[in-house]
Amino acid sequence: MNFLPRRLSSLTLSLLLAAAQLALVNDARAADCELLAAGQQAGPPRLLSYRSRDHSCQGGPCFGLVLDSRDGVPLLVYNLSADGLEGVATLESFHAADGFGLAADVWAEWLGEGRDAIDAEFIEELDPERLQAVVEPVVNISVADLLHERVVVLGAGFNYAAHAQEAGGGEMFLFAKPVVATSAYSDLAHPGRDALLDYEVELGFVLLEELDLGKIPAAGLLEKQLAWFTASDMTDRAPLVLLGPRGAGDAKAGPGFFVAGPWMVHGAELPLWPGNGEPRGLHMFTQVNEEGGVRCAQSSDTGLMKNPPAAILRALSRRVARDGHLAIAPATLGGERRKFQLAVPARRQGWNTYVLPAGSVVLTGTPAGVAFQAPGLARRVGYLFGALATWTWPVRRAALASMLRHRDELDYLAVGDRVEAGIELLGRQSFLITPAR
Repeated sequence: MNFLPRRLSSLTLSLLLAAAQLALVNDARAADCELLAAGQQAGPPRLLSYRSRDHSCQGGPCFGLVLDSRDGVPLLVYNLSADGLEGVATLESFHAADGFGLAADVWAEWLGEGRDAIDAEFIEELDPERLQAVVEPVVNISVADLLHERVVVLGAGFNYAAHAQEAGGGEMFLFAKPVVATSAYSDLAHPGRDALLDYEVELGFVLLEELDLGKIPAAGLLEKQLAWFTASDMTDRAPLVLLGPRGAGDAKAGPGFFVAGPWMVHGAELPLWPGNGEPRGLHMFTQVNEEGGVRCAQSSDTGLMKNPPAAILRALSRRVARDGHLAIAPATLGGERRKFQLAVPARRQGWNTYVLPAGSVVLTGTPAGVAFQAPGLARRVGYLFGALATWTWPVRRAALASMLRHRDELDYLAVGDRVEAGIELLGRQSFLITPAR
């Protein structure tokens, strides 16, 4: 009867060594977040959705071109909506009106001759202290859009080998994320004391045109139909620990769990997967400013993605053809609980097919470093043994109870933490974790 304490004692020594090793790794990686922060200045044209101080934009947000930024944060904007795009209210209509072409022209003039080359009337400075009130989500998706299958928000799990390994291994899987996007600087309310709130920085893309899953273009052509942006795929790990894959809907679909922006870049201006060469990798990171200091949690490169966007879409096509267009796990949105769409059924030229409507979003997966594995598998196994020692049943509930007791040590997010996440050329997010509502 005394073997369990002896085993746990030996395990404790192993855990202490693992924790020391992790501290050294985190110290070595901390500079990676700072290198990115110092490096985001110029690049391709960057599109911002924001509340203008000087122009009404039909009472809604304006489309703006980021002229200047610091550490991935927009500081100076050219109001594209006021310069000939009045009445253009959606990303799809902006694309149809060649708004990206206008942005490219203004950007070329700005880079060539500076402020004197463009109309000063449309230049606006952004106050860094007011970004939360000014910057809008870079993708505009409503509850009604999701409930009525007008758009899809899709996520890819285990699309980076190191993350798949730290989480126990497995192949890429797809899930629905029926969440309204929030801006890069909006506070995120913690789900509460029974939650394990985790961070996931991801390369996201939004489709500018409808995509027929039966006719997925090659990578180079696909990138002309999308725009890239930084995304944080926030996750409550508790439903996953308790229910496994059946908990994915609740884990991924909490209010505020989709942080989008600050800006987007048209895929034609930033080709990442050229058809005849190696992928262009962009540095990506998550940094957590917590009570104990600053922790560089994730530091990786989009080029390490196992399945690039075209491959993700081909996997989606196979999945819906085999199992239908609904996710396996239900989620709750707008008071309605149901299984949400991975794609939308449609009829084209006499054939039944599935499409992703314009405005749909794909999150391409997160790299290693999430809290679900930190500070290492060994310690989590130790907590599981500790839970089993109490003879609590079932095992999943016991494991969750133990992880909730030790969530601070396991690096899950707490009230007061500030999350900063970014991708090279695509901007830096900064949002505060606030008390549960």
